[in-house]
Amino acid sequence: MTSIELNIVVAHSIEAKPLLKLLRMKKCTTSTTFPLYKNDQGECLIVSGMGKIAAAAATAYLAARQENEKNNVRAWLNIGIAGHQNAELGSGVLAQKLTDYATGRSFYPPMSISGINTSDVITVDKPELEYPLNAAYEMEATGFYSSASRFVTSELVQVFKIISDNPRNHVHNVNLDMIPEWISSQEENILMILGKLKALVNDYNRIYQLPDEYHQLSAKCRFSATQIVQLKKVCQRYIALGLQKDLQSRVLSSCTTAKLIITGLESGLADQLLTGTQK
Repeated sequence: MTSIELNIVVAHSIEAKPLLKLLRMKKCTTSTTFPLYKNDQGECLIVSGMGKIAAAAATAYLAARQENEKNNVRAWLNIGIAGHQNAELGSGVLAQKLTDYATGRSFYPPMSISGINTSDVITVDKPELEYPLNAAYEMEATGFYSSASRFVTSELVQVFKIISDNPRNHVHNVNLDMIPEWISSQEENILMILGKLKALVNDYNRIYQLPDEYHQLSAKCRFSATQIVQLKKVCQRYIALGLQKDLQSRVLSSCTTAKLIITGLESGLADQLLTGTQK
């Protein structure tokens, strides 16, 4: 069976429960920092805890944990509950704009998935009590998105929220027992999102398959998770431009640190591009 790499980040175990059943996941006992679950299809789910900092940390932890498992990129999906000014309880929305209320910073996930209602999503540091804007209010999405986008192209990072409260059904009155039911009621949309992300990540990995030179360079010394991403991107750039012979010569260079390897590759690429424009 083909393995399709895809990661799901949720804040609470109560949100995870129906997803674990839907995707037939089992707990990974080797993860002690965050609860982590896997299935045989290459899908993982991690429980981050509440808040954007926790979501960012769990995302970075999972990316670092996976960096040496395989060399394909993974798609990322954040699923969780949210309040909304007017959406009905149990309805689902795909984020079209993410805003961090504390900083004002916004992100715009590419709208590569159709057929699902969309909404602006605002990440707050404490539960929203007034619902002043026509948007979904929650506490993790921008932390998740900013972290996941460091490791993969933005088309492969999405946020899906299920509405748990609104002005008529206040956040303080949320029935926790209903959360698994609301998430289960969105199984069709969740499976649609997962299916689209799987197709996208499969196409991406097929098109941008890493060359042998990447593996040789990455084995030279220890790379951080961020440096691994940089190394992958610059190697793929060499191949896309037909510069594999030059990349091969870089493998033989005497650089002994990750930083020097990446700097040398980027400098060599810039020189090749400059030479090409002057011809």
